[in-house]
Amino acid sequence: MAGGRRASLQLPSVSALLLLCIFSSSWGHAVAKFDPANMTALQKHVSFFDRNKDGIITPTETFEGFVAVGCEIAFSTAAATTVHTALALKTTPAGTPPPYLNIYVENIHKAIHGGDTGVYDAKGRAPQVEWGLIYTLASDWLGFLHKDDIRGIYDGSVFTKLEEKRKPFSDM
Repeated sequence: MAGGRRASLQLPSVSALLLLCIFSSSWGHAVAKFDPANMTALQKHVSFFDRNKDGIITPTETFEGFVAVGCEIAFSTAAATTVHTALALKTTPAGTPPPYLNIYVENIHKAIHGGDTGVYDAKGRAPQVEWGLIYTLASDWLGFLHKDDIRGIYDGSVFTKLEEKRKPFSDM
């Protein structure tokens, strides 16, 4: 009986956390400095996921961005959760009140590993999940991933291209 109570007490806290993430975009948050004309390549890369272009990426916007490029809902949910868990606290400006769920485009440089570009892991390999995802989404019908699409990973332009390619199907 006590085990049943414990499980029921944990369920509301998990549900509350999920609801907090989902509705975080409607909460007030710190104001971001946003200057699209002077963004670094990394800022351009992540700004695709800033759907309302306010300089702050909410978990909902990240989810919408993954869906927009062709990812399934379950993957998009997991990816948004993982990305925000890893990056939100690192990019949140000092003095911002909790919860730390949002990613600030201006501070994305604080989330990269010191001493490397983030393109390769410690053994010199490209991250398999990211490259596998881009290959799956951006390769042509013959299975080739073109040079312009690879370059577009770094500045985020490949994401816009993938979203535009999917638009006729998402309007149905």
